[in-house]
Amino acid sequence: DGRPVLESECDCIDSVLCFDAALAICGRKGGLAQVWLLDVTEDLVGVFPPRQITLDGDVGDSAVIEAPTRLNTDYWSKEVRVSVSSPKTPSTIAAYGHDRKDPLMVSPPRVANFKAGNLVTTVLTAPGSDSVEVPIHLVYRSDLVTPESPSPMLLAGYGSYGLCLERRFTSRVLPLINRGGIFAVAHPRGGGELGREWHERGRLEHKRNTFEDFIACAEHLIERGWTDPSQLVIEGRSAGGMLIGAVVNERPDLFRAAVGVVPFLDVLGTMVDSSLSLTTAEWEEWGNPNERDFFDYMRSYSPVHNVRAQAYPDLLLLPAYNDARTGYWEAFKWAQGVRSCNTHPDTAALVLMDMDMGHFTDGSRHSIAHARALQLAFILDKLGLGRVKPSPM
Repeated sequence: DGRPVLESECDCIDSVLCFDAALAICGRKGGLAQVWLLDVTEDLVGVFPPRQITLDGDVGDSAVIEAPTRLNTDYWSKEVRVSVSSPKTPSTIAAYGHDRKDPLMVSPPRVANFKAGNLVTTVLTAPGSDSVEVPIHLVYRSDLVTPESPSPMLLAGYGSYGLCLERRFTSRVLPLINRGGIFAVAHPRGGGELGREWHERGRLEHKRNTFEDFIACAEHLIERGWTDPSQLVIEGRSAGGMLIGAVVNERPDLFRAAVGVVPFLDVLGTMVDSSLSLTTAEWEEWGNPNERDFFDYMRSYSPVHNVRAQAYPDLLLLPAYNDARTGYWEAFKWAQGVRSCNTHPDTAALVLMDMDMGHFTDGSRHSIAHARALQLAFILDKLGLGRVKPSPM
């Protein structure tokens, strides 16, 4: 009948799953992925309003709820299967009947040496440019970290393509957290955490907003006393690696070290080369450098083109030889530029190329585990936690 399906209940709708008697609407609310059910009558009329799937207990406070297609392949099913996770809740699958009205009960799987009891999740907002509030979520142990007292911190970010760094459980940061560190994720413009407009304001001629937002997050965490430059390591993957390169060029004084995994560092060089398979499709995100305005704009932030004489933090770049998306040579080009210009006597730009894996770590589980262990060892070492014994949870 033309009425809005979710007029004010969510920030955006990402996808819709069709069942015989219901629609599962996947969208975002308050920066979190959520799911709503809209019952459909035999006459194909929607029963308004849609019902949001909610959770019982602490899991529901900051949980990411998703309904991926791979879990919902039966059109005639009377239930929708959802994936539920939060920073302190390991991912689990649950079924929710179309006719249910009560909150969903979730029993998270057991993870070895993990207890959620003393894990704390906090969401902060950093004042960015244009008067925007940039979300940051933090995870730490209440028995090892004093809020707003400088602690070792790993700050991650992405901010491109409208993709989201979801607030999910990730076991890879437990060695950091169990040594008294904080894991933080910034959600700058360019990502999709706060809807379509959040992405639009961080792409094309607005791309620099992504970098300014991330720097604002780092400055806010330092000003509020959560960490300090000597205890702050940043990391990003793929386009997130470009974010890391850009902010390190811009404000190297804010960081102790930086990690880039399969990093996209030669934005201008890649976007100029239309013979590369992905280049022309990428112009929608970055712009076409054959147009002078976009050429100059990309030139202003492309990491390999903005290295200058200054004191750089320690860098670890992890390209992959079989990467069909970001060329391995980009990491070597930026690292060599940093080495030539770095005025800090005690920092280094390290590059370790994996000869087997591609952009999406499609190697053996042993090679993936080795790469992650090496990355974590570098981070812990730069944060001064390499020889700290982890505290049992």
